[in-house]
Amino acid sequence: IIDRYNEINSYKDRPRSGRPKISTQKYDRNLIRLVKKNRTEPSHVLANQWKLSNGKTASSSFVRRRLLANKLEWIFAVKKPRLSANHVKARKAFCKMVKSWPVSKWKQFIFSDEMNIEVDNRKNRICIRSGSIGIWCCMSYYGLGIHCIFEGRLNSTRYIQILNENLIESMEKLRQVEPFIFQQDNAPCHRAKIVTEWFTDKKIECLKWPANSPDLNCIENLWSWLDRELAKRRATIPRRIERNRTRNPGKSVKKGNRESR
Repeated sequence: IIDRYNEINSYKDRPRSGRPKISTQKYDRNLIRLVKKNRTEPSHVLANQWKLSNGKTASSSFVRRRLLANKLEWIFAVKKPRLSANHVKARKAFCKMVKSWPVSKWKQFIFSDEMNIEVDNRKNRICIRSGSIGIWCCMSYYGLGIHCIFEGRLNSTRYIQILNENLIESMEKLRQVEPFIFQQDNAPCHRAKIVTEWFTDKKIECLKWPANSPDLNCIENLWSWLDRELAKRRATIPRRIERNRTRNPGKSVKKGNRESR
């Protein structure tokens, strides 16, 4: 320090050049072009592509830092159903049909849907020893119906069990004015012959629903809320569901064929 002060009349360190930067503005622009060609490529693949084009080795973390420096970041893309020309035509026809319906008409409907529980917010389905876990629910103008928890894939036989044990009870809970109209999507288990016969025997009218149109179902708002609530908790799925059930004792939850209140 004394020698430095005698030499430059200062005790501060001299400026150091440091290691030269791997990337330049030119190389950054090249990286951005690679990203825009395929926005789904992970950072380690981009690092390899960048090396092939520039001849410079870089880590995946370096690629992420350069993208962040250029105000680019990875996000989860919004999921959209794939629509054909026939799908679009059917959706337009459906919307034109219902746009003039009064509130009294909408009060007749019971909307239903199923979803798989999301654990890590990265996948819609998880792999556990006993199979995936799903929730069936219905709702109407008058409120929420029965929540049914099921394990494994939902087939037509199990779907009829869910309807027998939950739909009629949901009508009573919601004090649904009969006759009501039931809404369901076009999943294979919903369109099976035995399911169609079940609705015919029960004299339940079903709404003709356009294919690939989950966004038209008002119950999707319930699933969005459920996703956010489950994401706040770090417990396992059964504990999350049990905690929600005990906090909302007025809501009924069923697991398999067994009901717990």
